[in-house]
Amino acid sequence: MAAHGNQPIIIKRKKVVKGGGHHGGAWKVAMF
Repeated sequence: MAAHGNQPIIIKRKKVVKGGGHHGGAWKVAMF
């Protein structure tokens, strides 16, 4: 489970950098 949860986090983190900090904050809150 831990390995599976780590994979999507990396992808999301990469998208946040490309999308921007403003959108990244909302995404992080929704994911959590």
